[in-house]
Amino acid sequence: MSADKARPAAAAFSNPPGLIDPTRFHFSQMAVVEPGARMIFLAGQGGFEAEGALSSDFDEQARQAFRNIDLALNSAGAEIEDIVRLTVFIVDYDEARMRAYHAVQYEAFGEHRPAATLIPVTKLAMPEMMIEIEATAAVQA
Repeated sequence: MSADKARPAAAAFSNPPGLIDPTRFHFSQMAVVEPGARMIFLAGQGGFEAEGALSSDFDEQARQAFRNIDLALNSAGAEIEDIVRLTVFIVDYDEARMRAYHAVQYEAFGEHRPAATLIPVTKLAMPEMMIEIEATAAVQA
């Protein structure tokens, strides 16, 4: 899951003065997409494997959700580092799941920090789902 660093970025990320520094949570307050960028909007991805299997482990569901995002982006000529915005839904959110999610996100993104929102929820579309992640990416057109 790594981008071709020779390709120009379609967005700039920042944390404007006066807003809390979200660095420790692995996101940025803002992503500014350059004019003419091609936008890619992904539906929410859960931890399902292609054949429909779903782990009962939260960490593995989160890892699979990021693998699914990477697979979808690659099919559109994009990389995970092209993500400019995430919306993350986590069932039964608590401090342990927060730490686990951030560790998995760091595995997937490294130092890349898109703008993001995390929303605790009571349930998702399938009762076994513990996480769902929507992503928006931008690449130079």
